[in-house]
Amino acid sequence: PDFSGTWAEDESQRKSPYAQPVSGGAKVLAGPPPELSITQTPDTLTIQEVGTRGNRRVMYDLTAKEGINRWGAITETTKTRWEGETLVTEGTQYQITSHGETTWKVKTMRSLRPNGEMAVAETRVDEGGESRTLVRVYRRKYTPTFNSDSRLSWQETRSSGAVRCG
Repeated sequence: PDFSGTWAEDESQRKSPYAQPVSGGAKVLAGPPPELSITQTPDTLTIQEVGTRGNRRVMYDLTAKEGINRWGAITETTKTRWEGETLVTEGTQYQITSHGETTWKVKTMRSLRPNGEMAVAETRVDEGGESRTLVRVYRRKYTPTFNSDSRLSWQETRSSGAVRCG
């Protein structure tokens, strides 16, 4: 599968083990989920997240070599491999803040559904052994364009350019 493109999360399909914000309380880091811009080559998958909380860029080696990504206080060390049509990334995330140090085991499974949606299941296991899996579903973004005869059509938004969709 080719995950290249610009993706927006369909929040209605999110399955989260984390508590939802309480109505009327402070909304920390509120805003829409980040948009993902993914570029894929035979050897790498690069994901750029752009959102109200800032930007994050990570790159995964698709040849099963260990890779390191850093953003904010987090350092992620992972290996990525294909299991059939699913891209699996496993490793650890380490964070050091004024509250101390924390390490998680992480596993992300990324796949394309028959309808073109991208499903991403992110499992984190904390130091106490508690496992939580967050499932997000993304849809490719499309940009309206006009044909030479002024008829409206849509193009899939890809990081490497647009792909005509009719």
